[in-house]
Formats: sequence, C-alpha cells, structure tokens
Amino acid sequence: MNSIILGVAALAIVVTAVVFIYFLMEIKKTIINLEKTVKNIEESLMPTMEELPKTIVSVKNFSDNMTDITDDVKALSGSLRGMATNISNITNSIERIARVTAGEVSGIKAGFDAALSVIARHYTKRVNKQ
Repeated sequence: MNSIILGVAALAIVVTAVVFIYFLMEIKKTIINLEKTVKNIEESLMPTMEELPKTIVSVKNFSDNMTDITDDVKALSGSLRGMATNISNITNSIERIARVTAGEVSGIKAGFDAALSVIARHYTKRVNKQ
C-alpha cells in the first residue's frame, strides 16, 4: 500500500512538474511576444519621436508669429483710436468755425444791409431835393 501511495505521489509530482514546465514555456512565449510588441511599438514611435522636436519648434514659431500679429493689431487699434480722436477734434473745430463764420456773415450782412439802406436814403433824399 505504501508503494501505491508512493507511486501516486511520484505521479502527482511528475504531473505537477510537467504542468509547471508547460506554464513556464507559455510564460516564455508570452514574454517573447511581449518583447516583439514592445519593439514594434518603439519602432513605430521612433519617427514620431524624431518629428516631435520639429513640431515643437513649429508650434513655438506659430506662437511667436501670433504674438507679433497681436502686437501689430494692438498698435493698429491704438493708431485708429488716435485717428478717431483727431477726426473728432477736427469736426469740433469745423463746427466752431462754422458757428463763428455764420455769426460774422450775419454781422457782415447786417452791415451791408445797413450801409445800403443809408446809401439808398442818402440818394433818395438827394433826388427828392432836386
């Protein structure tokens, strides 16, 4: 009976060893496949990694250009604001000149009317005296 138990124990140990060896072989295959996959991923990422510095430089250049454009737009906006202020000042000056001129023209017109009235009275009196 002892020999049967020893036989079954030996068989169990052999089966366990075989299963263990099978699992080790499967783990080895999985590790090999994993290494191949990692290598493929690295190879496919290499061009991307090589282009990354160029892309970063391009993005920086674009950003710098946008900063320059923004500065130019700010300067243009300031210039337009200054022009609008100058145009407003010119408009106000023209309106003042128009008001003053209208008053002076009214005064000159009244002066001409008065002068013509005096001249007309003077000549009508002379004509009436003769």
